[in-house]
Formats: sequence, structure tokens, C-alpha cells
Amino acid sequence: MSEDVARAVGAKSSMEVKIAGKMCKVRPLGLRELTEVQMECLVWYKRQYIKTFVDNADMFPDGMEEASNAREEAAKWDIDDLPKKSAYDSKAVVVTDKLRKWIVAEFDLGKTRHDTKKVDEDKIRRMTAAALDRKSLSVEKYKELVGKNARSIPIAYDSWWMTGCLDGMVSFIHKCFEGTVTRQEVLDEVSKNVGLMAEVQAEIERLSMPSMGNGQGPPNSEA
Repeated sequence: MSEDVARAVGAKSSMEVKIAGKMCKVRPLGLRELTEVQMECLVWYKRQYIKTFVDNADMFPDGMEEASNAREEAAKWDIDDLPKKSAYDSKAVVVTDKLRKWIVAEFDLGKTRHDTKKVDEDKIRRMTAAALDRKSLSVEKYKELVGKNARSIPIAYDSWWMTGCLDGMVSFIHKCFEGTVTRQEVLDEVSKNVGLMAEVQAEIERLSMPSMGNGQGPPNSEA
């Protein structure tokens, strides 16, 4: 699906965020852009995999030879070779008044923090799942807030990377604002205000649902 089609069938947003003194308007990402972020994920995963062998070379009998073999192995991988990750299913989130209050306070949802009922229930679910993935909300605290256990599901690695990993979250947001701000500027803003950036990330994901396959993840990923 082209970016133009994604814009046509996706929901519109009036959300803007200031990054490095520049106002950035949130928009949907098209298939090409999502694929580019997906490939960034693949490169990131390969580097992490090889780095594990390099950093622990002294633990292997053949030392750096093991790292060299790991590099050769990783060079052959494509996106389908990435492992599954366990992530929390936003659709399974049970929204209670206690959970609403916690999410509003944790993510500092502006004017709505004094009236939690005004916060969209789907947003509460998405941000709860993201908080569970990033471990800013523990499974124990979730159970305390809703009275039930959090439910995780296996998802494609790139889907998890864009929402549950800082590097992936920054790449995802930067792709939306590419040409307006730099990746470093996005990273600096995320470091200062994780809550706001998590809200921006969730909004980009919502807008990009047509290109992402009805919200189930990037192209060719599985829920």
C-alpha cells in the first residue's frame, strides 16, 4: 500500500510535538518507510548478536574466531530470520479506573490528567502494553491495578523493536519526522520525556495501521 493510500484510509491526527525547538506534525508512515525501519531493526539485531560474541570472546575456546563465524552467519540473515519476541497484547488489557490514573500520571497526559475519563480507552490499552514491554509497568503492578494477570503473546521481532526497545522507538519516531529533525534530536527528546514520546509513537502506529496490516505490525510481520 502506498503512503498516499495509507493517508487516505488511516485516521488523521492533529498531534504536534516540539523537538529541538521545531514543531513536528505526526503523520502516518507508508509501506516504504515502514520497510526502511524494519531493515534498520535487522541491522541493529545483527550488530547486537555479533557484539555478544566479541564482548565475551574470552569465554569461548576459539575467542575471536567465534565472533568472526557469528559475523559470517549474521551476514546471511534477512528479516524472516529474526526471532520471535514476547510482547504484551494491548487488546487484552483490562482498563480500570486505577489503571487509567496510573497511565495518565506515568505518561503525563497533559490536561487530561485531572479528568482520566477523557483519555481514550484504546490509547490507555496501547500505552499500557508499551509500558509493560518497556518494564516501566511491572506485571505485579498491573495485576494490582486491574486484578488480573497481564497477557503476553509472541510477535515478530521488528514489531517489538519499534515499540518496546529505545533504539527502535527512536528510529520509528524519527522516520515520521525525517527531514525536519535529526535522529539525535529525537533521542535527546525521548531521553527528556519518555512519556510524551511514547504517546507520539503510539499515535504514529495508530495512523499507520493500514500500511502495517491493521495494526498487527510492519510489513510481513506476524502478531
